[in-house]
Amino acid sequence: TGGLGLHIAEMLVDRGVKHIVLLSRSGATSTRAVSLIKYFQEKDIDVRVIQVDVADRSVFAVLDQINENIAPISAIIHTAGIVKDST
Repeated sequence: TGGLGLHIAEMLVDRGVKHIVLLSRSGATSTRAVSLIKYFQEKDIDVRVIQVDVADRSVFAVLDQINENIAPISAIIHTAGIVKDST
């Protein structure tokens, strides 16, 4: 769960979103991710982090589980990217 995804999640929560599911290959491992998730939970936001590679077909089963067990999916925002540092 990287910086851009966390930033978007924070913007959504600030606008009243009550359910957020973050999909990440590595999970919530950074200090910022852990801190922000704790902050969301303190605000009674239903936040989940699911470790999955969205390029793998197994993501379809994860999306089905989210729809059935958490809340209907109303939006998907894909924020993966690669930063090429020219230095």
